[in-house]
Amino acid sequence: YTMAGSLSTTVQDGSNAQEINAVTSSRHDSQTGRSYSDITLKNGETDTLTVSYINSDDVYAIKCDDIMPNYIGIRNNELNKFMQNMGVADVTKIPSSINLEMLSDISDITNEQKQHIINTYSKVIRDSIPKEKFTKLGKKEITIENNNYNANTYKVELDSNTLKQIAVNCLSTLKDDNITLVVLSNKFTILGLEEEYTDITKLSEKINNILTKIQQDNSNDVKNIIITVYECKGKTIRTEIKLNEEDTESILSSDNTIENNTQTVQENTTKNTYTITIDKTTNGNTSNANVTVSSNKVQNNGKSENNTMQISLSKTKTDSNVVNDVTIIPDINNMAETLKMTTTIGKENSNTISSSSNVTASISSDGINVQTIQSLYNQTIEKADQVNEIMELKNSNTVIANNYSKEQLLPFLGQVVIKGGQVIPAKLAQLGIDLSNQNTNGNIATNKLAEILATSTLSIVGTNNANISNILTTGATALTAEFIQEQSKMSEMVIDTVQQ
Repeated sequence: YTMAGSLSTTVQDGSNAQEINAVTSSRHDSQTGRSYSDITLKNGETDTLTVSYINSDDVYAIKCDDIMPNYIGIRNNELNKFMQNMGVADVTKIPSSINLEMLSDISDITNEQKQHIINTYSKVIRDSIPKEKFTKLGKKEITIENNNYNANTYKVELDSNTLKQIAVNCLSTLKDDNITLVVLSNKFTILGLEEEYTDITKLSEKINNILTKIQQDNSNDVKNIIITVYECKGKTIRTEIKLNEEDTESILSSDNTIENNTQTVQENTTKNTYTITIDKTTNGNTSNANVTVSSNKVQNNGKSENNTMQISLSKTKTDSNVVNDVTIIPDINNMAETLKMTTTIGKENSNTISSSSNVTASISSDGINVQTIQSLYNQTIEKADQVNEIMELKNSNTVIANNYSKEQLLPFLGQVVIKGGQVIPAKLAQLGIDLSNQNTNGNIATNKLAEILATSTLSIVGTNNANISNILTTGATALTAEFIQEQSKMSEMVIDTVQQ
């Protein structure tokens, strides 16, 4: 395929407005597996600065002709050995390679695998808790979203010994549970971990070693977990988890209203309170979710610090495209910053896909004067029978970092940075971007450059990667919904056991 895109970023600061334009291009050769991309800053019709990128086999490299004529990159192989050569002492947690294409599959699990894990370990957990730990507390009045409920209340209390027994029984089951071991092994393989994690036999042995350590641990940590479930009209409307550990108490609660599709998760510690509320609605082809994240922290001086973040998510599907809208307000009590993103992912039409992304960041340091950075990116992807040849990256034409020692590589990279420090400011000055921080003549100073780069990059990434856009649009909802779902399953276990 080939791709062509245009990026326009406008910085509005008071009466001063400045526009920065760039063009992008990409191509992928399915026969060689190589990919090429570049971005060029434009000054009118003149090319000002171009940065290009190539992926050839397992080498990933970039080049800027104004700084260095050769590509500089890294080989995605023996990364742990490379980091050791760079002076990192402990590389046991560094994978040999990173499977970039498979990383998006890290959370994939089949319905059969999920059901097996739920059925297997919910029973193990249930059987690990003595029946006398479950209690029915009777009716209790609770309030959720200004609605009063007369709920049936159930409780299970887990002390340190019970928690240890649950861990022992789960690990004892896991080390012989081939289905779950395969799931874990596949995930560890995607992450590029060592054979002790990816080989099922060795993974089982590792789990057995952890199990032995837990069994031999005679420490008397004071831990106590109390799970309280509130049920009304056949629906679990609140699950509350209280953790007591030494002199610290944490409470995590999850609410589901009967009247509408609102979910609230709240965590209280000795000093702090964190609350997540998600309100989901669906109207025809449009799904909406409003997420509110609130925190109340007690500082060392005894004063409280309150912060409430608000995220509005919307996804609309039509016959021709999918439109994702995201609005993020980091603190609704202090409207100094807002971020809005609209991404339109087109569907294939005559071997062509057209997409666009519009990102607007509004920033105010004094609450009066507002600076707006808006990035609009449009791109078109076309299937192609063949593309222009993409260079193969080899030792003879590319500086591959893995080939060099720390003593060789660092001085070379230092020279590249020095050259870049001379070239880039001069090039950007032609576009009115002033890296001296003097911000004269309405030029853009360094402290604004990071914001411009972030806004522009988000615009490009959102359009090029539908997965990123979907994560932004549905991530918080999905994660919280999954959490609520798991709490509901746990709640059902508590209620069922008490009733039995």
